[in-house]
Amino acid sequence: MTSEDEALSVRLLSLTISGGLDVNTIRLFKQAGMPPPILDWDVTRESLPDQRLTLFWDVWMALPRQGDLPRADDLDLHALNAVHDWIVQVELIQAEADCRYRLHGAGVARLYGRDMTGHRSSDFGGQVARFFTAGYLAVAKRRRPLFTEHRPPPRVPVDRWWRIILPLVDREGRVSQFLVGVVPSAVRGDAGLPGPLRAGQR
Repeated sequence: MTSEDEALSVRLLSLTISGGLDVNTIRLFKQAGMPPPILDWDVTRESLPDQRLTLFWDVWMALPRQGDLPRADDLDLHALNAVHDWIVQVELIQAEADCRYRLHGAGVARLYGRDMTGHRSSDFGGQVARFFTAGYLAVAKRRRPLFTEHRPPPRVPVDRWWRIILPLVDREGRVSQFLVGVVPSAVRGDAGLPGPLRAGQR
């Protein structure tokens, strides 16, 4: 598949994700032997399953609005120091149907086994790359938060990843970045993580 074909495939998947979980997304994960993800476009503060994600929500909601969404320039990551290991900051590359990871939190990187800071979502490879990128494009299109839950590959010692994607706009009001909170629902074994990284789970 050429890069142009891959970009088209991701854009088409983003359109179906915009409407919720559909047969295309289910098929994508089924082909990889994985259960389908959960998508929630009606996410609220109360529906978030982890207190750490609630902090992401609160910081995003407190930001001044430019129209319907906060500006990326107004985000101060110091407000998220309590959950710094779980911060993922993503920059949209709309023309290429791809995204760049400006920051890949240390806790997420340790569990995943690689720091993706500076890399693209397409670098994850496989169904995860398409799912991640299409999800970000869908959030940019709908201009609203999205909660997702998915099971990672067996090598990652995480039962499921919980993720809240919060859109941010540039000075022209276009969605250009995403503040993302990513936390594990449960960690298998010690995985080399200090205790505080597991705090706040419900």
